[in-house]
Amino acid sequence: MRIAILSRKRSLYTTRRLIEECKEQDVEPVVLNPLKCDIFVGKDNRYLYYNKKKQRRVDAVIPRFGFSITHYGNSILRWFVDSGVPSVANPDAIAVARDKFHSLQVLSQAGLKVPASIMVRNPANISKAIDRVGGVPVIIKLIRGTQGVGVIILESKQSAESTVDAFWRLGRHMLIQQYIIESRGTDVRVIIVDGEVVAGYKRVAKYGEFRSNIHKGAIGEPIELSDEHREIAKKSAIVLGLGVAGVDILESAQGLMVLEVNASPGIEGIEKATQINVGKNIVAYAKKLAAESSGIDPGTGQ
Repeated sequence: MRIAILSRKRSLYTTRRLIEECKEQDVEPVVLNPLKCDIFVGKDNRYLYYNKKKQRRVDAVIPRFGFSITHYGNSILRWFVDSGVPSVANPDAIAVARDKFHSLQVLSQAGLKVPASIMVRNPANISKAIDRVGGVPVIIKLIRGTQGVGVIILESKQSAESTVDAFWRLGRHMLIQQYIIESRGTDVRVIIVDGEVVAGYKRVAKYGEFRSNIHKGAIGEPIELSDEHREIAKKSAIVLGLGVAGVDILESAQGLMVLEVNASPGIEGIEKATQINVGKNIVAYAKKLAAESSGIDPGTGQ
């Protein structure tokens, strides 16, 4: 059995762990940098070339490309899916999850609590928009971003207006979001694989930082997830159509809220904090999809 891992670097922690787990489970890992893939579509044939060589068929795909190449990465992933190769996350679901406002709309429509958020384009409406989400301080977010990049907390309407206006002039779309002061730089990350909770931990921002991203220096702490945490996380992944997801949950005075859902969550922080082998679960899920698709025995890979 061969599983493709769409990743720009083999040395990244999550990619490295997936390679290790593939080998542990008698699977051949095939790491493909999406930016080195060329797709040929002709009248009768459809091929994928990697470094100018036509690729052999793989049995499943684990997408691990970042938001900066989402469009191209999704084009490569769609080629696999359209060719009958199952993926732990389909390209449409990834596209929705990486649009912060669209994903919040989908989650809210499904009955999940999310922070009050508003997207505006008219500069004259910014002040009223801030009032509608509860007033300052507010969070300003790029519609597309990850690892805390493009997330700003602003204490006054004047600074919010000037910041949003500056981003607009650069052609960037933003959303204005309620600041949940009770969370105070913490959130709970829950990893879902194949519709089930695999692991969860609390992320605590470093001193002076409001973002709880591990890449921004946050510390991971193991916690006992409540039934509500589990149900919210599972429903969020199902609603967005993600077989693998990292669901970020805020603990607010109004109850638990879904902050966002990551379509290709990193596993370094959660594996180190919980000592749970998340990579093993992801590879096992990819093997299961391959077996369901082609009749391969997931236990033997044959």
